[in-house]
Amino acid sequence: VIQSPYSMEFTDEQARKQIKRELLRDETGGEWLIGKLGIRAYYDVEYEEMIQDTEWWERHQGQNIMLRRKLRINGRSGYWELVFSHTLPLGPVPEEMRPCVR
Repeated sequence: VIQSPYSMEFTDEQARKQIKRELLRDETGGEWLIGKLGIRAYYDVEYEEMIQDTEWWERHQGQNIMLRRKLRINGRSGYWELVFSHTLPLGPVPEEMRPCVR
């Protein structure tokens, strides 16, 4: 689970668009934001379906792959969260991605 910076005032569509843009795209050709945690590929299905796509699986099986993701609102924090599975353990969370202590 990753907490986004988007409050629940954002609609589902707005939050989904922003989160996808920030986590999974880098217009400069650099690393994805989610790549800083060790995610190297994305496949929008469950694990069982992914490995049946043998051509894709053979090219990516050594990578940490983000699988189907979903958004939810955390009522306690008031922010949208991204919930997803992945195929390998995540790396350490970089300091700039950790919550601020106030």
